Amino acid sequence: MKSFLIGVLALATSAACLPYSYETGGTLDEANGHVSVYVNIQPDIGWKWNPEYPATFRIKQDETLAPAKHSFEAGKIKMGVLLSKKIPSVVTVIASFSLCNKTVCRAFRNKQFNIRFGAP
Repeated sequence: MKSFLIGVLALATSAACLPYSYETGGTLDEANGHVSVYVNIQPDIGWKWNPEYPATFRIKQDETLAPAKHSFEAGKIKMGVLLSKKIPSVVTVIASFSLCNKTVCRAFRNKQFNIRFGAP
């Protein structure tokens, strides 16, 4: 059984950037035709999750992917994906969520997080 683990860390570095950092990664189980991916979104200091905003997430589908199990809790998105044909080079998670600080709430709609598999 071949399995691969891949991860990426992106950091917001100034106030003009997005008020969060995120980490993505995943595992690929070729023998069973299954991919597990995750996106961990961490609000910057002074920001928090907006529990009143209906956060959503989904996999950008094509002919090779079919969503399986998933979970979401305070910025931690975990999804299983079944492979219907070939192994993808990228799995894209599309998320909509909101973060607030003491004065303003910001909505982030259809933000794409790419999880790459294999060589870049």
